[in-house]
Amino acid sequence: MVYVPTQDEIADMLLTLLPPGRAFQRFGSFVPREASTLKQLIHAIAGVWHDLEVALGKVIDEYSPSTATTTLDQWFEDYALPDECDPFAANLPAKVAARGGVSPADYQELAAQLGWITTMRWLTGYDPVYPGVRSTLYVGISTASPAVSTWPFAQVGIAQVGVARLGTPDTTLLICALDRLIPAHTAIISEFVS
Repeated sequence: MVYVPTQDEIADMLLTLLPPGRAFQRFGSFVPREASTLKQLIHAIAGVWHDLEVALGKVIDEYSPSTATTTLDQWFEDYALPDECDPFAANLPAKVAARGGVSPADYQELAAQLGWITTMRWLTGYDPVYPGVRSTLYVGISTASPAVSTWPFAQVGIAQVGVARLGTPDTTLLICALDRLIPAHTAIISEFVS
């Protein structure tokens, strides 16, 4: 906690900066503040100074999203949260503190956190839409992923029956999360693999 002097302490400090003598009511003058225009002015300036000291003390708290209160909405805006397909959801401190790279291993770790077992690798090639080299991230999604096979067994009579999922599992959240994190001018190709 940063010590912040009170308004009266700041006024006393400012009065000591004045030259000595009766004209400035510094030494040997015991004129009360209510009867002195100069002391009232110094006290008013000390009030503004006190507010500045308090604001400077709060700057330290506003430096991190985990302790911010006044600027928390600006933190969320800067980091584009909340976003339904962001892997950090609304956990702003986790997003700010997150470290990662552009290797397929980094993206596989993210996919594992979302419940998908994947194999990933970079493919490179030329695309006439974008000049230069355009990279493509290949995502092989395992059909044994927990996100695919999370259907429980249903108790029917005296036997357990596995519930089968019809159609292709929804990978929208996975692809959207990867799309948020991969470098610009890259594409994602995904397919299910056994």
